[in-house]
Parts: sequence; C-alpha cells; structure tokens
Amino acid sequence: MATIAEGFERSGSGEFQQFLAIAKGSAGEVISHLYVALDQGYINHEEFRRLEQIARDTGRKIGGLMSYLCQSDLRGPKYKTSTRRQSNSKRLEPNAGRETRDSKRQ
Repeated sequence: MATIAEGFERSGSGEFQQFLAIAKGSAGEVISHLYVALDQGYINHEEFRRLEQIARDTGRKIGGLMSYLCQSDLRGPKYKTSTRRQSNSKRLEPNAGRETRDSKRQ
C-alpha cells in the first residue's frame, strides 16, 4: 500500500503505473513468503490458502487498475497546465498579468 501511495503522490501517470507494477510484484512476493511460512510450519494449509487468495486478489485488482489507466485518457496533475481565466472567459498564459524582468527593463 505504501508503494502505491508513493507513486500516486509523484503526480505523474507513468510514475504511478510504475509503482503499481512494483506493488503487483510485491503481491507475488508475499505469496512466495507464504510458501516459506507454510514449509517452516509457521502457518497451516488453511491459513496459507486464505492468505494466498487475498494476495492473488490484491495482485489482480492492481493489474486491473493498471489496465484501466493504460486505456484511459486520465493523466496526472504533473502534466496539466495551469491557466487562469478572465471574466470574459479568455484563457491566459500561466504568467499573464505578471511583470517579468524583461518587461521591467523596457
């Protein structure tokens, strides 16, 4: 869950998908650790099956979100341009109305 949160906070769609892929891999890693726990006698077969199913479901859900994002036009806020609007609804450039060093020299 922390990996997904970190990817989301980076505000880029590509980065978020990369972190989702890492999280999906971690779900597979959990299954590997469950086999070790079963072999070492830390958990029984019933508990193994229950936890394995949760890990597989989690990996599937992450994969579904990854597929959705690949097909979607949604992009992270990192790629959105900030524009301000005047009352007459004309779009302004991000720095419109602000004095720049060049305009102060003239």
